[in-house]
Amino acid sequence: MVVDAGSGETLGYAPIRDTDSVYGDNGYLSALGFLDPGTVVLLVGPMDFRTMDPGDERWHLVSWDFHTGDFERITSGDTRMRGIAVAPALLDRSSVALE
Repeated sequence: MVVDAGSGETLGYAPIRDTDSVYGDNGYLSALGFLDPGTVVLLVGPMDFRTMDPGDERWHLVSWDFHTGDFERITSGDTRMRGIAVAPALLDRSSVALE
């Protein structure tokens, strides 16, 4: 959920099924920051505790355009990605002058 800090208005909402609290309580979904004013950068490790052990998951760095609802995978990796830090301005290629 993305909320305007000034008004409290909900700007974007993407419901997920989380019956086992995998994402809400166990840290397999984290918002890392904004790529631009309409795009959130997320880190997600799809996990099913019934069929997987911790460490079996593959992590994905994802952008979410909360105006359109579109998700795009930026990159994926093993459990070492769980500790990733992201500088969103470096991901936004439109702000980088390429020569």
